[in-house]
Parts: sequence; structure tokens; C-alpha cells
Amino acid sequence: MSERPLPPAPVGESEPTVLAAAPAAPARAVAPSAAAAAQPAPLMEPPLGGGVGAPNSGGWLPTQRQLLDAAQFKLAAAIGPEPEWPFFLRGLHSSMRQAMGLILLILLVAGLPLLVVTWMGLAERHSTLALLQAEQAALRMVPLVPAALGDELQAAAGLLSALTPTAPPQTAAGLSALSAWLALPLRALTFWLAYGVLVLGVAKALGAGATLPRFYAATGYPFLFLLTLLLYPIPVVGPWLALVGVALALVAYVIAISVATGLDRWRALICMLLPAAVLAMAGALLSGISLLALR
Repeated sequence: MSERPLPPAPVGESEPTVLAAAPAAPARAVAPSAAAAAQPAPLMEPPLGGGVGAPNSGGWLPTQRQLLDAAQFKLAAAIGPEPEWPFFLRGLHSSMRQAMGLILLILLVAGLPLLVVTWMGLAERHSTLALLQAEQAALRMVPLVPAALGDELQAAAGLLSALTPTAPPQTAAGLSALSAWLALPLRALTFWLAYGVLVLGVAKALGAGATLPRFYAATGYPFLFLLTLLLYPIPVVGPWLALVGVALALVAYVIAISVATGLDRWRALICMLLPAAVLAMAGALLSGISLLALR
């Protein structure tokens, strides 16, 4: 069977052409522009609680190694170099927040004997700390005022000693002792902040260039020696051991001032003692003026 030829295409019409799809060009990596490459990488958000390289990190307490160095008077190693923001390496640097946490913890632990002794004493007297302090303040003022006013103060002290709280004695005494125990580290923290400003002011006058956070970060470690206050209730030797701890804390405070400010030890000692001397003189002057006014 022979093949039949196709009819010719009409005049003016052309045969349709089929266009093949061109192969896709391979994707090329686009190089970043010079402006984008010059921009610094954004800082990563620090995790909750801070971490290595995070600003103001380091937790609320120094590391165990730093505490051991401070207990051995190696305060330069415990304090470490001043951190460069935003990089803070816990265990190498020290922060003001760590110093505050250390002071609160040390004094809460060291004040436990005070809590127990105050509770037992107030429960035995069926009184509270506020009534007892008011009574003692009135009795202390008796020899400092005229006789007529002294008699009235003695009568007021007798009335205060006769007052009893409406709550059960153990409960009232326990709550009063608890308030005194919690107030101890808060008062110490307030004194540490206020006195530190005066000490650093003297250090600045002597040529120091330390910042206030750096100074506070360094001067928190001496409170570690106040743990000896736990030994105070021990008969005979307890008070002496507590006094030794206070003396060691003062020595460590001088060393911490020297490390934080770059001053030598003698000038650091002047920085610690001069504000205390000025405050003592001002207190004596105000007390004399008050006594003259009462007389």
C-alpha cells in the first residue's frame, strides 16, 4: 500500500514551528554588597539570667574560686580585671550585683544567732523589740537631762516595760526577732552604699580613677570574714573570734580599696578612716548641740 502525499499548504500560510524551551541557567550566588559587609553583626540577646558575654551578667554571687581567693586575701585575683561592656566572664570579673548578693547572704547567715537570742529574750520578757528599744532609749536619756525631765523619762520607761503585746508571747517575740534579723543585712547594705561614696570621694581626691560600680564590686568581698559572727554565742571565745573576723574584714576592705582604685595601701587606709573620722566629729558636735538645747 503506497503512502499518499500530504496536500500542499494554502498560499499565504506557513507551517507552524515548534519552539523548544531554553534550558534554565544555573543559579549564581550573589555576593553581598560592600555596605552590607561593613555592617557589624547584631549582638545576640542574652539568655534569661545572663551568661558569658552578656551585659551585667554573672548572677548574684561570685564563684567558689573567687570566694576562696578572697578568703586567702588574694583580692586582686578574686576581683579580676574591669570588664569591657558587653563582655562579662563569670569567674573572671566581679560585678556590683554579685557584691550585693554576697553581702545579703553573708549577713543573713551571720545573723542567725541574733535571731535565736532575740527571740528567746523577748519571749522571756513578754515584750517586743520596739517596746524594749523605747524603754532603753528613755533610760539612756535620764542622766543627760534635768532632774524633772529625768523623772518623767523613768516613769515612761516603767510604763513601757509593763506593756505586753496582745499576741501570744512566742508569736510576738518571734515576729519581732524576725524583723530585726531581716533588717540587719538591709541596714548593712545601706551603710555600705553610703559609706562607699564617701570613701571613693576621698580616693578621687587622692588621684584614683576607679568607677563607682568597680569600687562596689571590689568592696563586697571583705564581708566574707563576717561569717565569724556565727561564733559569737560561744562562751568566752565566741566574742573574741567575732572581733577577729571584724578586724580581718577591715584589713580586707583596705586591700579591696587599693585594688579597685590603684592606690597604695597607706592611701587606701586613709580613704577608709577619713570619712569615719569626719562622721564621728559631726556626730559629737550634733550631740553636744542637742544636749545644750535640752538644758
